[in-house]
Amino acid sequence: EVPFGRSFLGGDPGWASGIFGKSMVDDFQVFHTPLTDEAIQMLYMKYAKDFPAKNAFRMQVNPRTPQMDGMVTPGEYSLGATGFFDLKNQKFARIQSRYSLSYDKENIYFALVTPVSENHLAKRTAHDSDIWEDDSAEIHLISPNGTYCQFLWNSNGTIFDAKNHDQSWSGNNIIVKNEIKDGFWTSELKIPVTNFGMTAVVPGTKWKFNAGRTFQKERLWSSVAPCRGRYAQKISFAELTFADNPISFDLVSIGKLDQYNL
Repeated sequence: EVPFGRSFLGGDPGWASGIFGKSMVDDFQVFHTPLTDEAIQMLYMKYAKDFPAKNAFRMQVNPRTPQMDGMVTPGEYSLGATGFFDLKNQKFARIQSRYSLSYDKENIYFALVTPVSENHLAKRTAHDSDIWEDDSAEIHLISPNGTYCQFLWNSNGTIFDAKNHDQSWSGNNIIVKNEIKDGFWTSELKIPVTNFGMTAVVPGTKWKFNAGRTFQKERLWSSVAPCRGRYAQKISFAELTFADNPISFDLVSIGKLDQYNL
């Protein structure tokens, strides 16, 4: 709680008003007491309808155990897809990556094949360091029991992980395999479901999912789910169903999606 005696909208006296461009204020409120998390959420939901997030989408993942070797071959995962959105405008990102998903009884598998340039940045080597300042990948998962886990990593294999927003938590037996070759970074991630307080992936259960790829030098933050501003916008997460079906789907070639060319 920080009391204040005055506030300014549109510039502090002594500075040029409107120096950062034109804006519009539709609703301004002052509260006499700090708001609870529940009250803030209610206010957000009240106004969110005026600025709706893009609809979340659904996907199905079938069982298949890939080989964790830093390479992805066609059909190795049960689902291979693309379609990353730019966090700044929710349109297709100008640089696209491919992602793959699969699972078996005890693990969830995620893979990413993504372009790299000569400016590829991977400096962090300490666990739970600020990996988001590197070129990085990340995945967000919410299990049926409500457990929310976030994993970030770079091409060095350095990991940042958090559970229910607790950054002091460290995941159990998380495996990352990376390879950079011919202008692409291929990365595979293995996540035991024990990290979600579960003993097995149950077919038919529905999870929430997002994955992101950060390009630092290009100033591009791309997301599988059509989130706005941050990867952790849960309302936009995809619905992920773990099915019990041997069929696989793999999109092995992509065009310039930002130009609507598959």
